[in-house]
Amino acid sequence: MKCSDYLAIAAIIVSLISLLISAILVFRDRARLKATSKPIYSSRIRITAVNKGRRPVILTMLCSDFSKDYTSGTYIGKEGVGHRLGEKEKYEYTFELYTYPHVTDHPETHDLLFSRTMWFEDTTGRKYRIKRIRKYLKER
Repeated sequence: MKCSDYLAIAAIIVSLISLLISAILVFRDRARLKATSKPIYSSRIRITAVNKGRRPVILTMLCSDFSKDYTSGTYIGKEGVGHRLGEKEKYEYTFELYTYPHVTDHPETHDLLFSRTMWFEDTTGRKYRIKRIRKYLKER
């Protein structure tokens, strides 16, 4: 092999390493939200959302899924503008069980519906499911 062949192989290796490092940095740079829940007292659940990424996230809604075709939500922040979470910032929301957003009245049948699952939604429409919320809603 000639010297130019070794240089070409070295250039390919350096470019692949550079591509890998760029991909890792792009993955770390995006917004990542971790949403968890835990019961406090006997009739309350605290929901916590923490931004684990570097980009800010603006949470706009806390949504609940009551049945296959009925979803409801409540706006977050003053006048529904949302709540901005920077890097490693958190947002906490505590609600009483047997009150909204856990129980709602179906608009057509006026039956009480109990939430099956909950999630946060941001300004881009991305949904962040809340871990363990289904377990705590079923226990109550």
